[in-house]
This record gives sequence, C-alpha cells and structure tokens, in this order.
Amino acid sequence: IRFSTRAHVQFTLDKCIGNRTCVRSELDLLPYDGHWTNTPDAFYKADKEVFQPEYGDRPLSSNLAIIITDGKPRLPGNDEFLVEEAINASRALQDRGVKVISVGVTLEVQRNPISIPTLKGMSSAPKLENVTYFTVPNFSSLQQIIYDVPREACLEMKRTKTASFPKGMYP
Repeated sequence: IRFSTRAHVQFTLDKCIGNRTCVRSELDLLPYDGHWTNTPDAFYKADKEVFQPEYGDRPLSSNLAIIITDGKPRLPGNDEFLVEEAINASRALQDRGVKVISVGVTLEVQRNPISIPTLKGMSSAPKLENVTYFTVPNFSSLQQIIYDVPREACLEMKRTKTASFPKGMYP
C-alpha cells in the first residue's frame, strides 16, 4: 500500500503467495508519493483490501503490517495532525490479529515530539523501539534495518505464539 493524500493498494497477497522474488519486485515498483501522510487510510485499506480472504489472506497464517512513513499523519488543507485517527486505525487492524511494526524515516521523524509517540502508538505491543517500532534518518538508512525488522517481527510473533511464516519467506 502506498499512501499520500489517499492510500492505494499496489498489490494484494494473492499475487505473490510463497514467492519472495515476486514480493521484492512488487515492493521495488512502489513509487514514493511524498507530500502528505494519510496513515489512517493506509491502515483502513490494509484492513479492508489486503488482510481479507478474497485478496489472498490465509486464515491460519499470521498477519504482519509494516508501515514505513516519513512524517506525521496529515492531509492537505488540515492543520491538525491525524495522530489519534492513525493510532485508532492501527488498533482496529491489530484487533483483527494483525501485528503492526512502524518505521519512521527522516530526521524530522526522529526530532519531532509528535512522531515517536505516534510510531509507538501505531505499533503492536510491547511497543518497544527496535522491536515493534524503528527510526532511521533517511531512506538509504533502511538498509541498516532491513534484517532487523523481519527478525524482530518473527521473534515477537513467536513470543506471542502467532507466528507461521511460510518457509523461505524470511530473508
């Protein structure tokens, strides 16, 4: 899912079942929209258009959403941040059994007093830095955590006994 003023589902789970190369190819095709950060809509789309059986979700498999954002939840023409809406939308997804890991990208995310509590609020329990939420100073720095995020996701899902990743899908 990519999101700016609106969220758009780029591909659904049924497109790449069991095919890590397909997932990576699809992720490489995601454009960077920039400008606005409609995080609540991204969580809503994940709930309604990704983590559903008709889109390839498997009822006996664990679900994980990793949200990568470069800013505070916000829409054009609105001076208010959508922090509560983003956290509530993430909670609704978590209430359906989806684990959420949040990744904040840019120095702005690291410095802004709203951003870290937002990342923490959107992430699943135990809401710990470098376990269920991460920050990096820029998009190039995502390479530094590319193995940490899935490793921590798998460990956390195992700790909470919800893990069942298909063989070969872990990097």
